[in-house]
Amino acid sequence: IIHGAIHQKSIHRSIGRLSSIFVLKGLIKTFLARIKIHDIVFHPDTDNEFGFENALSVHTQGDVIGYIGDISNNIIDGMNLDIAKSFGFQFDLNKILLLSEREIKYRPIINFPIVDRDLNFVINESTAVGEVISAIEKNGKAILKSVNPYSIFRDESVGSGKKAVAINLRFQSSTKTLEDKDVNSVINEIIRVVSKKFSAKLR
Repeated sequence: IIHGAIHQKSIHRSIGRLSSIFVLKGLIKTFLARIKIHDIVFHPDTDNEFGFENALSVHTQGDVIGYIGDISNNIIDGMNLDIAKSFGFQFDLNKILLLSEREIKYRPIINFPIVDRDLNFVINESTAVGEVISAIEKNGKAILKSVNPYSIFRDESVGSGKKAVAINLRFQSSTKTLEDKDVNSVINEIIRVVSKKFSAKLR
């Protein structure tokens, strides 16, 4: 279960960041990647047995390995928990063990700084955010280390049948300090691909 603030407001962040289903998805993908389980896809699920609201099933290699979603307020109230909106996950550990690679390989810690950039795309309501993320990951270069959506905004100002998706891109090189030109060339290619494939526009 996760709940509350993931990042507090600080001199480095103008606003804090609260737990959300997007944060949980990012944590799940990061954890599974560490044990060499890739190609993770999330699908809406209305029939999970764990009582999650707004549930998503977690798929890889054509198999369901778990579920994530909002923890029901009935459960929170029933346990007399004094916590804000919470999110949970449930996985089949037997499947996780079968899919994961047992041999763990270590790499040296990268001493060069991380560069964070945010993009905000307006896409059709019918377009799955996961498809956009997959396209970004496939067209990013070696310096693109992570892609995490953190907000979906729907409003008349965005357009009828549209949604605005804010996505954080994290860049880092193992050989040098990245310059703007290094990052901008990758971002420009990502914008080109996403705009063409999904008829997306930058907001």
